This record gives sequence, structure tokens and C-alpha cells, in this order.
Amino acid sequence: MERALMEKKKNNPIAKELRTPKYKSQVIPNKKKTYFEDFHDKMVEEKELLNISMKEAIRQKKERKMKEPYTIIHTKEFSCEDDHPLVYYVVNEKGEGMCDYCAKRFKYEEKKEERTPSEKLQDELEPI
Repeated sequence: MERALMEKKKNNPIAKELRTPKYKSQVIPNKKKTYFEDFHDKMVEEKELLNISMKEAIRQKKERKMKEPYTIIHTKEFSCEDDHPLVYYVVNEKGEGMCDYCAKRFKYEEKKEERTPSEKLQDELEPI
């Protein structure tokens, strides 16, 4: 009797419809990024921006070197403060120096004492 009842259930279209799911279950991948993946992506973006800004800074340094080869100074000790902290340097034996931050170059030349016309006239009238 049970067997007959089971066969009726199998052949019953309504019962068959209830036993089979209408939709197949699908595994939907989690499209949300984890914290670490998001952090990694942001770090990669920042690294790219930093590389671009560094390339631009190097280009500007080279351009500055081309425009002004040397800054003439009249002391052997000098300082530089150009978009970086204030730093002090001493010229080398050749009388040249360069800032390590901005690559600005300096050249030492002895200062020639130029007297004003009134001082020259004073010396002519009243020599010391």
C-alpha cells in the first residue's frame, strides 16, 4: 500500500512541482572589497601620485639649473631656503657650492670694493 501511495506521489504533477525548486540557487560572489583590499588600492593610487609629483620636482630642478647656472655670493659660508628647511653650507676649494635639497648652485666671488663718487672725491681732496 505504501508503495502504491509513493508511486501516486511521484506521478502527481502538483506534488512534483512542489518538490522541485522553481529557481536554481546561485552563489553570488561578494563584490564588497575587504578592508585590506581597499587599503591596498588606496596605497597604490597614492604611490602613483607620489611618483608623478617626484618626477615633476626633478623636472623643475633641472629647469632651474638651466635657467640660472650659478648664484653669485660674496661669503664663503652661505645658506639656502628655497621651498625646504633653512640649511647652511661652505663653498669648496673651487669656490662653488650646491644645496643638497634644491640643487641650487652657488659661486663665490670676492667682493670688489667700489667707492661712491663722493667717497672718491673726498679721497682726492683729503688723502688719508
